Amino acid sequence: MGVVSNSDIIYRLYKDSDFTEYVKLYLKVFKKNISKQYFDWKFRSESNPAYIFCAFNSEGDMVAARVILLTDIMCNGETIKGAQSVDSMVDSDYRGRGIYKNLNILAIDVIEKLDVKWIITFPNGNSFPALQKIGWEEVSPISIKIKVLRYKPFAPNIPGLTWPLSILDGILAKRNNSTKFSITELDIFNKHHESFIFSTLRHKTHQKRSAEYLNWKYHEKPNSDYVKLEFRKDNKIMALFVIRRDANAQRTTGTILESIIHENENKKVVFQHLISYLRRTHFDVVKVWETKFSNDNTTNSIGSFRRKNALRFAIKNVGEKRAENEVWFISAGDADTA
Repeated sequence: MGVVSNSDIIYRLYKDSDFTEYVKLYLKVFKKNISKQYFDWKFRSESNPAYIFCAFNSEGDMVAARVILLTDIMCNGETIKGAQSVDSMVDSDYRGRGIYKNLNILAIDVIEKLDVKWIITFPNGNSFPALQKIGWEEVSPISIKIKVLRYKPFAPNIPGLTWPLSILDGILAKRNNSTKFSITELDIFNKHHESFIFSTLRHKTHQKRSAEYLNWKYHEKPNSDYVKLEFRKDNKIMALFVIRRDANAQRTTGTILESIIHENENKKVVFQHLISYLRRTHFDVVKVWETKFSNDNTTNSIGSFRRKNALRFAIKNVGEKRAENEVWFISAGDADTA
């Protein structure tokens, strides 16, 4: 794709010399810095290469960017070329001028030539209406189920509460303390895990979770803190979990990014054992995504309450129409790099 001009806005693919401009825009839009190490990890992966589409004003300032990561999708046992749209950003001074729409059109024009069939994304309430106007479909709304595991961290300095909350946490810690599984914390995923995932998810449509992909996402990511758990019974893998640990001075929150459970296992029981393990290893709160494809029996033991989220799971058909009855496996890990 060459340079495309639209009024005073110029659209083109990212070049290495644009990094400083990208950092400036990222900070302005997302209110946080992006390091060169993190940028290279996220957008320079050999297995999931990125195409970065940029918009510049007449002074050469980057005013918008849209990133497409190539990714494989499994559907009915076959691998489909797919892509994921991430990190959409438009300078607040340039919104309402059709720049976001033009970046999407350019992105789709490029990836059509790469034989990509579907683009997936997880837009928030602000960006989804613009996507709808250019043909994106909502597949599922997303909500979050939240469970408090330990109560003392929520009132560490309130007189009269510390002692009773400590007692309550002690009682909770003894629940489900015995386990029918051997639980191992993993460093990396291997081909046995890959085989287990493909077998378990064979009837669902999902982003292809190869060992290479999972290790890129949950092992190679800079400055990350993921707990990767393997549940075994009779020396066979029965479940795999990835939990992102987010800690501050008050409490530690775990977000379940991956939860893949053997079809013959009682998912509620497996989750109860997971909760017990996380409580013993000093997690205070746990969160999990819930979509219209979620099995209620799976998440019932997680959610003390449900919080509506502004996120949606949406798809753009590029080269192949989707089946109407698709059942997707969607987890928070799908958007962890978004």
